[in-house]
Amino acid sequence: MSNGIQMKRTITGIVCLICGLLSVSCYNNAHLRTTKPLEDGERANSFSVVSAIGGPAPGQENYSGISGLRVEASFLKGTGTGDQGPYLGAGLAGSDGTCYIAGYDKSRYIHLNNKIPCKLGIQGEIDISSGVVNGVGIQLRPFLTSMVSDAKWGYYGIHALLSYGNIDENISYYSDENGNYKLSSVGLGFTAGKERPNKKTSLQYQYDISLVRSYLLDRNITDTKLMLSFSLGLNSFNKPKKIQSRIEVPYGIQEIENQGKIHFDPETGLPADEINQGKNFQQFDPVTGLPVEPKKSKKPSEFDPETGLPIPSPDPTKSEND
Repeated sequence: MSNGIQMKRTITGIVCLICGLLSVSCYNNAHLRTTKPLEDGERANSFSVVSAIGGPAPGQENYSGISGLRVEASFLKGTGTGDQGPYLGAGLAGSDGTCYIAGYDKSRYIHLNNKIPCKLGIQGEIDISSGVVNGVGIQLRPFLTSMVSDAKWGYYGIHALLSYGNIDENISYYSDENGNYKLSSVGLGFTAGKERPNKKTSLQYQYDISLVRSYLLDRNITDTKLMLSFSLGLNSFNKPKKIQSRIEVPYGIQEIENQGKIHFDPETGLPADEINQGKNFQQFDPVTGLPVEPKKSKKPSEFDPETGLPIPSPDPTKSEND
């Protein structure tokens, strides 16, 4: 990919982010995490910015309990078969409030048709709002997303949305006083993005489009809206340190490499090389310290099979003719 094309795509992403900031939604359908498979024990720390447009607004209430403009920091760890980890964030609650976000990701690596590697998982979070708007929002987002590799940088997937918010704010369309309302929503959507991973980092951008149906529970008002979001993130990867275990070999042999087949003595069970080393080892007189000849093993005694008495050894000084 040329630097010119990459630059154009980066500028396009920045423009989309600016447009999202100018018309931000009070609901979130995006969830940007690395789609690179993590090794067992490998960690992926991510920082992302999400901007959404559209979404739930039954009765024209301007906040659903789930922040649409947000920044997030996530901390994933590979499990060998998937990844999981917490994340924290902050965003806007309505037009004048602040939202604090805490959530958890958990996914499993699977293959579709034994060919396409994918992440199947769920993300859950709680949003606590303060300021002009006070309330609590809860959201679950199941998802199925393809994964990237060194040769394939694009990914795509589907997601679902389930959320609930209990909000206390000024509802100007109904009265000038503070009011409380409860809002829930369900939705389905499509995800597409690109991530170019390397050994240490990856830059990632993602688009999400969802059809969301929301319910203002205490007023029996429903609404269906289309929403769009753009996300931009930076991921960093830290692989686990590999610890080599020490292999201990019996009989004091610390290292045997490229030595071929090992032969063992049939009587002692020790390696033959070790026995030969012991036989060839120079011996010294314990009194004088002078080298001495190794003792020759005596020939075992022979016995007369008829009498059972030992047969005397022949005298080497006498010849057979004497």
